[in-house]
Amino acid sequence: MTEVPKGFSRRQGVDISVISRYARLYLKSLFHHVYIVKGIATSDFRKIWGLQEEYEKKLRINHCHHAIDAITIACIGKAEYDKLAQYYHDEEQYDWGLDSKRAVFPKPWKTFTEDLKHIEDALLISHYTADNMGKCTRKKVRKNGKLTNEYMQGDTARVQLHLEKYYGAIERDGEIRYVVRKQVEEVDPKNIVDDVVRKKVEDAVKEHGNLKKAVDAGIWMNKEKGIKINKVRIYAPQIKRPLEIRKQRDISPKDYKRNFHVANDSNYMMGIYVGKDARGKEKREFVLVNCLDAVKFYNGKGDNENLLPILSPINKYPLKWELQNGTMVILYEDNPDEIFKLSRKELNRRIYKIKGMSSMVISGYDYGTLSLMHHQEARPSTEVRFKNGVFKNNEITRSGITLLHTQFKGLVQGYDFEMNDIGEIKFLKND
Repeated sequence: MTEVPKGFSRRQGVDISVISRYARLYLKSLFHHVYIVKGIATSDFRKIWGLQEEYEKKLRINHCHHAIDAITIACIGKAEYDKLAQYYHDEEQYDWGLDSKRAVFPKPWKTFTEDLKHIEDALLISHYTADNMGKCTRKKVRKNGKLTNEYMQGDTARVQLHLEKYYGAIERDGEIRYVVRKQVEEVDPKNIVDDVVRKKVEDAVKEHGNLKKAVDAGIWMNKEKGIKINKVRIYAPQIKRPLEIRKQRDISPKDYKRNFHVANDSNYMMGIYVGKDARGKEKREFVLVNCLDAVKFYNGKGDNENLLPILSPINKYPLKWELQNGTMVILYEDNPDEIFKLSRKELNRRIYKIKGMSSMVISGYDYGTLSLMHHQEARPSTEVRFKNGVFKNNEITRSGITLLHTQFKGLVQGYDFEMNDIGEIKFLKND
């Protein structure tokens, strides 16, 4: 290898070596025979046994590749290592034309390659997502410069509460709109808030042909006085309901200008309330709890782990589910009875993990949205295409699904089923 490929860091190899060394020492306290297999050896055996083409890059888009590596390693012992050297010798002899027969390395069993290539059909991946929101720091109290045996509890935020950028608020045609300041070369001139500044920038673009050339030549508010346009305010249409994190130092006579406005980074929990109206038709409502509100709750309640106060029954329907990032769900199309007698291969298509929660306005109504990733999907969520629409029994498995809270049909981990570390599912109830 002449250069470090993209996505690989040299320190990662060192980390793996250190982890392997200590893992071996720990496991030797429990088992008699423990050995470490180098990654290059695992790669060689995958290629020899037909699990990976010779010059093919290992795919890491599916969590099943860990299981394939584990099974491959389990089939590599001292005897296989000894045979590997002879295999490479025979392969060289064949490549040089000194032997008419290609080298062959026996498989662990006859259908080894076929079995491992289809392992993803039945492998159910169990995900564990730690919820550290309620944990608070504790520090020893210091008196007269010396530590005592007394402890004090601090207010701790273990997540990013909001995005870093501040947004301003202005009123246009009776509507409160939010704006942000950016470098002039980064904006579309038509989104500039100030009419005079927008006209100056548009004229400069017309004169020089494009925005980059205009910026290089200089866009002036008043050239005689040396006032140059470097930054401009533009509308931020994606910001509809920002968080108000604190008061401005200088109090404005206008209410909407008295706070610092920031965009929400992520939401901690969604509560879905399910009930029936007077005609017996199912109705749903939702409540989102953002991370800032969750931290305020925990800081006020201390070590209380009961989340019901966050999602108290504030509306006319009872609380059905508390959903968080990392919660596993099993989707169905019409009725939950579809799920209970399915094989592992059929269940595999229906198991998803909640990856994000948000809200949106459609035709004047608020809807909660859930982003779901297939349980075997190993790519970052930024690389996954989330498709809108409810789950269908006969469709091809989607890597990502986006559902409205009114469209969600599924069994929820902790309510309807439990899943252990090896992917075994235990159904809790069938209402």
